[in-house]
Amino acid sequence: MVTNQRLSTIEYLAIDHCWTYNELISIMSYTPQLRRLYLFNAFDFHRNIQTILPITLSKLTDISIPMNYLKFYEFEIIIRRIDAKLKVLRVTVQSQDLTFLNVYRWEKLILESFPQLEKFYLRYIENFNREYHYPGMPDQLISSF
Repeated sequence: MVTNQRLSTIEYLAIDHCWTYNELISIMSYTPQLRRLYLFNAFDFHRNIQTILPITLSKLTDISIPMNYLKFYEFEIIIRRIDAKLKVLRVTVQSQDLTFLNVYRWEKLILESFPQLEKFYLRYIENFNREYHYPGMPDQLISSF
């Protein structure tokens, strides 16, 4: 259990190291004043993501999070476990799941989980494959919803 004597006053945290979801939750439990969190390396999560515990970060407004080789539904489960009043969300994804490019899925996720969001940045990285064809319009993610 976290005690007041062990709590940190850190408001801005950047982690440029491989991490697990449980390690991240542990760090965040000691930093209740955290406002901005920047993660530079994709995290290692266990495949049973349904068991990931939620965390409340009442002061967190800005997060940058990389995700590698996840399906969109897995990302949704993880991001919905973070209870925060995010104003800025930056997501870098390396995946072959084209659902990450579906503007309607993002709209639903943002409106339901982060209705106060002001800025959203998505960086989608895919190994080039001439066989892939994305059926959506290329400018779908440019406009507001």
